[in-house]
Amino acid sequence: MKKRHLVTMCLMLTAVLIAAGCYSSMTKEERKALEDAKAVMNYFPISSDGSFIFFAGPYQGGTAIIGPDEMAFWVKDGKAYTVNEAAKDVAPELEPAPNTVKYDDAFIDAAHCEEDERERGLPVTPPERLARAIHALNEAKTQKERFYALNDAAKESFSLGKIEDAREFANELLTLLPKFKSNWNYGNAVQDANLVLGRIALSEGRIDDAKRCLLEAGKSPGSPQMDSFGPDMSLAKDLLEKGERQVVLDYFELCRKFWRMDNGRLDKWRQQVKDGEFPDFSMNLL
Repeated sequence: MKKRHLVTMCLMLTAVLIAAGCYSSMTKEERKALEDAKAVMNYFPISSDGSFIFFAGPYQGGTAIIGPDEMAFWVKDGKAYTVNEAAKDVAPELEPAPNTVKYDDAFIDAAHCEEDERERGLPVTPPERLARAIHALNEAKTQKERFYALNDAAKESFSLGKIEDAREFANELLTLLPKFKSNWNYGNAVQDANLVLGRIALSEGRIDDAKRCLLEAGKSPGSPQMDSFGPDMSLAKDLLEKGERQVVLDYFELCRKFWRMDNGRLDKWRQQVKDGEFPDFSMNLL
């Protein structure tokens, strides 16, 4: 997935930016610049090993979203504004119309990023992603590291048809949930484990179990990723294709409690489902 695609995806989901980067690779000076600015609330690894991160911090009454590639957005009241020219160059479709606002250079002081994942040696094909996920799982030395690695291991195993592996990883993830309720990955784990098990159930003809798993996934408290970019709609899409509209509508309602930055998407999808249409979930099929 190229950097341009990442930016486009996040713009379409309330214009919050994920940027490719690795916190561990930053120099001491780069880390200090971020810390001294007191702008960073947290950094959120998107992959289990933290190879994709974004930083979020308070700024001028809103939130600054930045990544180590010198691109940033300022988000306030559900609207996003570019805060530097680099972002504007790759985001001409930003709505509302791009606005350049004054910002503190310290927000973007951590700047390294290659053009895309392949150039950085990151996996881009399903087999490569699965191999990387399994490697991370095998390298996990603690329960917490395993907790982080199981999400991708379960999802990537399912995507390549390794059903029993996916089932095992998802069930293990569920067993670890009580130990990590305060962890940033808890909400992701609730969602991912249930969605994988639900998709397995559906593939085996157990529709009622799949519906139950979808609702359990919707009980996730959210996460840094889910709050900004929304829930994974893979199982919802699968169930819609089986004619199971009501459970999908119920799932939308459950997702409202954490996806407050949906920019009206849940309402739009709800109406489309009620009208017998199939929403375009393409940006939420993870």
